[in-house]
Amino acid sequence: MDKASLYEMSYAFMRRFAFIPISVPRVIDKSVVEILLQKWEVEHYQYVEELVTIWKSINKIRPIGPAIVEDIVNYTQVDPDFTSAIILYVLPQFEGLLDYEIKSFINEISDSEKIDYKRLSQFATDFFHLQE
Repeated sequence: MDKASLYEMSYAFMRRFAFIPISVPRVIDKSVVEILLQKWEVEHYQYVEELVTIWKSINKIRPIGPAIVEDIVNYTQVDPDFTSAIILYVLPQFEGLLDYEIKSFINEISDSEKIDYKRLSQFATDFFHLQE
């Protein structure tokens, strides 16, 4: 996604770098998240199930790798405000998506008790100028 949305680099410039592909895990489950939490040196994270559910929902709309998930973990480790974490880290990744895709994501994750549907929906409506 980054490669497609960033400015183009000349081949002469590109030859000076090694490009390391970092793919999105094909299966996102509790064991994958726990492995990542170990790599990020996060101990006793209480919201693994919520994180798995949210990450799967995000990837139905726009696949993201672990970097943004790590940001969500770092944010919610201190304060379990997943709504703010999604506003800060996830919704900007949805730039260019269709209104119905963004709305379907919000509806899907709002089943979680950790998500404030009204606040998330209002933010998305304002940020993306969604039609109600």
